[in-house]
Amino acid sequence: MKPSMRGRQVGASAARFARLFALSGGKVAQSVGAKLFIILLVSIVALVVVVGGVSYSVSGDVIQKQVSKAATQAVSQAMDRYDLVFKNYETMTTQILVDKDLQSNLDELKNNASLDAYGQLEKRRKIEEIVNRYFLTDPTLASIVLFDDAGQLLHASGTVSFPKPVKDEPWFKQAESLNGKAVWLESKPTGYSPSGGIPSFGIARQIRSTMTSQVLGMLLVEIRLSVLSDSLAALELAEGSRAFMVGPSGRVTVPTEGQQIEGEPGIALNTPEGVASGSDRVGDKLVVWKRSAVNGWILVGTIPVASLVKDTKTIFNLTVVMVVVAVAVAVAVGAFVVWLVGVPLMRLRNLMQEGARGNLTVRMPSRRKDEIGQVTASFNQMMDQITELVRQSYASAEEVKQTAVELAEASRRTERSAREIAAATEEIASGATSLALEAEKGNDITYQIGEQMKQVIASNFEMGKSAAEVRQSSEQGTEYLRELIGKTNDTEKMMRQMSEKVEKLNESARSIRKILDLLENITKQTNILALNATIEAARAGTAGRGFMVVADEIRKLADQSRQSIDVVGQLIETIRREMEDTVQTIAAAHPIFEEQVRAVHETDAIFGQVRERMAEFIRKLDETSASIAGLEQSQQVLTAAMANVSAVAEQSSANSEEVASLSAEQTSISGSLVEQAEKLERLSDSLREQLAKFRIA
Repeated sequence: MKPSMRGRQVGASAARFARLFALSGGKVAQSVGAKLFIILLVSIVALVVVVGGVSYSVSGDVIQKQVSKAATQAVSQAMDRYDLVFKNYETMTTQILVDKDLQSNLDELKNNASLDAYGQLEKRRKIEEIVNRYFLTDPTLASIVLFDDAGQLLHASGTVSFPKPVKDEPWFKQAESLNGKAVWLESKPTGYSPSGGIPSFGIARQIRSTMTSQVLGMLLVEIRLSVLSDSLAALELAEGSRAFMVGPSGRVTVPTEGQQIEGEPGIALNTPEGVASGSDRVGDKLVVWKRSAVNGWILVGTIPVASLVKDTKTIFNLTVVMVVVAVAVAVAVGAFVVWLVGVPLMRLRNLMQEGARGNLTVRMPSRRKDEIGQVTASFNQMMDQITELVRQSYASAEEVKQTAVELAEASRRTERSAREIAAATEEIASGATSLALEAEKGNDITYQIGEQMKQVIASNFEMGKSAAEVRQSSEQGTEYLRELIGKTNDTEKMMRQMSEKVEKLNESARSIRKILDLLENITKQTNILALNATIEAARAGTAGRGFMVVADEIRKLADQSRQSIDVVGQLIETIRREMEDTVQTIAAAHPIFEEQVRAVHETDAIFGQVRERMAEFIRKLDETSASIAGLEQSQQVLTAAMANVSAVAEQSSANSEEVASLSAEQTSISGSLVEQAEKLERLSDSLREQLAKFRIA
C-alpha cells in the first residue's frame, strides 16, 4: 500500500471517529464502539510487538549458537595445529639433549679436570658448532642457550647474553625439578635475556647424561613470538573477532592487537575447553577456548556479540515498520467497527430520546439483516404502535368532550323543564317523590354498575396482556431448553472422546516407560564400557592419557543420561497417574450428565404444559371479554329503561303530587349532572392537552 493511500485511510478513520465523538456527546470512552476500537488497536499492536520481539530474540540466539559451534570447531582445529608445533619444538629439544657429540663435550667439560684452558676452549667451540647447527636450520628460533648445572652461561646462539648466573630464576628451578622434562616458558616482551631481545617464548630442559644420568647442564630454547602471533592474527572466527593464548599463570602469553603480553584475559578459563559470554569496555562478547594437551596453554577466541546480531537489526526495523502499519490497520478496522456498530446504536439512542420528548414521528431507516437491523425494525414497530395508541386516545378524548358538552346542554334543558313542571304541579309533587327517589336509586346503581364494568374491562385487558407475556416467556424458555439439550449432548460426547484420548495417552506413557528401561540398560552398558576403557588407558600410561580423558567424559555422560532417564521416568509415572485420575473423574461425571439430560427433558415437558394451559387461559379470557361486552350493552339498556321511568314520572307529575316531588328531585339531579358533565369536559380538555404533547404527524 502506498503511503498516500495509507494516509487517506487513516484520515478517513479519524473523521469517522470524530463523527462518533459528536454523536456520543463527547463521552467516547463510555460508548461500545470506542471500547471495541481500543480493544482492536491494543490487541493488534501488542501481537505485532510480541511477534517481532520474539523473532528478534530467537534469531539472535540462533546466530550466536551457530557461530559458537563453528568457532569452537575452528579453535579446536587451530589448537591441534599448535599442539603439533609445540611437539615439533619438544622433539627438537630432545634431539639436542641426546646428541652424542654434545653429550660427550659437555661430559668432558664437566668431569675432565685435566683439561687446560685451551682444551676447555676447544670443547666450548665444538659445543657452539653443534648448537649453531640446530639454530641456523630453524629461522623461527630466537636463541639456543646452554648453561652448566650452576647456572653459568656456556654458550648462547643469537644476540642474547646472560652475564649473571640464572640458578635462582624460577624457570631454572622448575626445569631442575622435572629431571629433563620440557618446561614451557610463557612469552616476554624482551625474551629471557637480561640484555634484552625480541618478544619470544621458550622451552627449558635439564641436560642429563644418557649413560650415567648425571646433570650436565641446562638447555634454554627461545622461540620467536611471531611464530604464534602471526597465525593467531590470521585466525578469523567472525567479523571483529580476536584470538590470543593464555598461559598457566592465567595471563596472556600470545597477545593479539590491542593486548599486552602478561595482560589479563578478562574471563575465567577453568575448563579444558568451552564457550561462555563475557563483556569488556567495548561491549558483550562470545568467548571460545581450548587448552593445549602439550603445554597447558589456552587458545582463546573472542567474538563481539554486536557483530553477530547486526543482521538481526533488519528484523527489529521491520518490527517497527509493522507496528506502524498495524496501528494504521487497527485504526482503520476500529473505525469500521465503530461505524458498523457504534454509530447505529448512537443514532437509535438519539431517536429514543427524541421519542421520549414527545416526537412520535421519528423512525430509523435500515436495510441490514443482522441484530442491529432487527433492533431497528423493533424500534420502528414500537413507535408505530405508540403512535396509533396516541391517535386513538386523542379521538376518544374528542368524543368524550363532545358527549360531555351534549350531556351538559341536555342536563340544563332538563333542569329548566323540571323547574317549570315543579312550579306547575306543586299539588302533585309529593306524590311523585317516592317515584323520583326510586329512579334516583336506580340511576345510582346503574352508574355504579357502569364504573365496575369499566374496572372489569381494564382488569380483563391487563390479564390478557400478562397471559400473552407468560406465553411468550414459556416459548422462549422452551427454545432455551432445546439449545441446552443440544449443548449437554455435545458435552457428553466430548467427555467420552476425552476419556478415550486419555486412555490412549496412558498406553503411550507405558510404551515410553519401556523405551526408558531400554535406554537405562544401554546407559549401564555404556558406563561399564567407559570404565573398561579407563582401565585400558591407565595400563597404556602416558600414551593412553587422552583416551582416558575421553573415556572419563563418556562415563560422565552415561551417568548424566542415567539421571535424566530417571527424571523422565518419574515424570512419565506422574503423568500416567494423573491420566488415570482424569479417567476416573470423567467416569464419575458421566452419570451426572445423564441426570442433567433427564432433568432438562422434564423441564421442557413442563414448559410445554404451561404453554398449552396459557393458550387455554387466553381462549377463556377472550370468551369472558365477549360476555363482559354483552353485559355492557345490557347496562346501557338498563340506563335507557331508567330514563324511560323518569319520563313516565314527568308525565305523571301533571296529575299527582308524587310526580311533582319527582320533578323537584329531577331538578336536583339535573344540576348535579350538569356539574358532572362540566367536570367530564374539563377532564377531556386536560387529556387532550397531554396528548397534544405527542407529535404524530
